[in-house]
Amino acid sequence: MKNILFLFISLVSVVCMRAESVFVDGLKFEVLSESELTAQVVGNELTSDTLIDLVIPNKVTINGVGYEVRKIDYPAFKGCSHIKSVSFPPCLQEIEIYAFSGCENLRKVTFTDCDSLILDYCCFDRCNVETIILSGNVDCDYDPDQPFWQLGASQIVIDGDIPRFNGINFNKGTIIINDNVSNLEGVHSLFPSDLYCLGKMPPKLGHLEAYTPNVLQRTFVHVPPEAYAAYFQAPEWSSYYYLNNDAIETTELSFSTHDKQLKVGEKFLLSVNKDGSLPVNIFTSLKWYSNPCVTIVVKSDGDWELTGLQPGEMTIVAACGELEDTCHISVIESTPIVTLSKSEVLLRSNRIATINYNVENSVSQDVEISIDNPDVAVARLIGGKIEILGVSTGVATLTVTTKEGECIAGECTIIVYDPDFNGDDNVDVSDLNIIINTLLGKTGLTAICDVNGDGIVDISDVNIIINEILGKMDFDIPTGNQGGNTAPPHKQ
Repeated sequence: MKNILFLFISLVSVVCMRAESVFVDGLKFEVLSESELTAQVVGNELTSDTLIDLVIPNKVTINGVGYEVRKIDYPAFKGCSHIKSVSFPPCLQEIEIYAFSGCENLRKVTFTDCDSLILDYCCFDRCNVETIILSGNVDCDYDPDQPFWQLGASQIVIDGDIPRFNGINFNKGTIIINDNVSNLEGVHSLFPSDLYCLGKMPPKLGHLEAYTPNVLQRTFVHVPPEAYAAYFQAPEWSSYYYLNNDAIETTELSFSTHDKQLKVGEKFLLSVNKDGSLPVNIFTSLKWYSNPCVTIVVKSDGDWELTGLQPGEMTIVAACGELEDTCHISVIESTPIVTLSKSEVLLRSNRIATINYNVENSVSQDVEISIDNPDVAVARLIGGKIEILGVSTGVATLTVTTKEGECIAGECTIIVYDPDFNGDDNVDVSDLNIIINTLLGKTGLTAICDVNGDGIVDISDVNIIINEILGKMDFDIPTGNQGGNTAPPHKQ
């Protein structure tokens, strides 16, 4: 009976303890242990029209008593889309499973002197963490199947000595070691793609695990020009294969524009201005299940080509060390426009003319072609261009449309003519005389002498025949057997 009573009292005590909570600066805290004077974060009432930088405090006061914050419980910050960065206190010991799940705008995480921190499975699931900042001793445990890199960050900034370090291997992305760091003896795996050291004196390193040539050849170490000799001969540092004297700290970073509207299919070159040599990473701040409204292609260091993909909005973030800048992109619907390199083509029968096309306001360049009078001319798509073959004298219209529905079509008038008016298989002065006499009203051959198909015979028709005789007409010679047709290309 006494045991049952004791158990009942214990349960009541636990319930009462769990009920002891308080809101401080929008964060909900509960007592974790009365005897150890510890507390945990269990929820929040954070509201903001703009993204916020969250700082978890070392201590919180509940009913006049101070408690150390040791844990962040699930679902304390689940789905908080307005958190941009979070800093954890040294006394923190555990971040519970899914505690920050779905914080799609969370892109920077700072750990300072975390002596015994446990990162539970997927505690940062579905976040966009790009930068991890480490300062001081970090003793971090994790689920073997979900290591620290579950955050998916592409850069780590080391901003303080780390004489003791457990649980994390530095073997991915970019690492930046600030100039205040002198001791990294606790780091036993330092093999990212690029390692930027900003200090003039090499920090002390411990024994590097996996100390093999293959591993050392994967890392490019960048050091200040004036410190190159020191790193070159320092123990451990001298073992890296690739030492480069090009590390210059970046202190300013900004996008060329911070708000840009694009149409679907429209392209835009987004640039980053910076004053140092540290690499810039860009990423999008989207919900994990969202489809992007733009595509991003790297054009050069600091330049990215954006193409409107579909209507929507998104934020592009540039990160360089602890610096960052943002650009808001919105994409709106637009009507595709097909443009042609020529609006009119003159050619003789059995000759080929080639024109170019372009589709604006659309990602796709796929088009369809049609000619309203195939007895006059036919056309085909080949090699990203349109080839037109003259069939017989007359006028036809080429229409080019997109394959994806409504658009502003491109049109080209095709005029096929035969300058051999007298039928002797030669274009010479006798044909010129015929068209001049027709112009002067001395013949009734208006139908065959109307070379450009405008309904009258005038000086423009005469000029075409003169150019034909002089060999200045723009005709692409077709391939295959053309019956000895050797008219030179026309230069328009």
